[in-house]
Amino acid sequence: MKTGMRRLELAELEARDVYEDFLIVRNSKYDKDCVISLALVLARKLNDFVRDMEPNEKVFKLSAPSITMKIKYFARKAGLDESFHAHCLRHKFATDVLESGGDLRVLQELMGHENLSTTQMYLAVTDRRKREAINQLEGRKKRDPTIDDPSAGISPII
Repeated sequence: MKTGMRRLELAELEARDVYEDFLIVRNSKYDKDCVISLALVLARKLNDFVRDMEPNEKVFKLSAPSITMKIKYFARKAGLDESFHAHCLRHKFATDVLESGGDLRVLQELMGHENLSTTQMYLAVTDRRKREAINQLEGRKKRDPTIDDPSAGISPII
């Protein structure tokens, strides 16, 4: 699920907490409830998934350590580095939100961070990726000198 939820929040999610286009995470890290908006496609699938469940039934029927083991198993199967862990998915979510133009305060709420300074660490990640993209572009320019000349390769029409 692309929601940025912590693995314990996923493990504790109950069917009664899934609504039409959002879900409620109860007793999150700071003992508070938070609302997480869902993309429409994900919301439909999740609602279909929980349709016949009892309200207090755990949605995924997995403990937090079981979720970790499954993520590590599939990461290994996908050829990812051994250091890949469940929290990497949360970091990926946060980075994707910011790189797609998301607001830092909105991300803070989505991640359930108490302090904005915790959320701001993701700005450094996106800044690094921007620098890498610029450096790749510079490398491309060295391989193809016509990149800086917008008229290169265009023949005049006579």
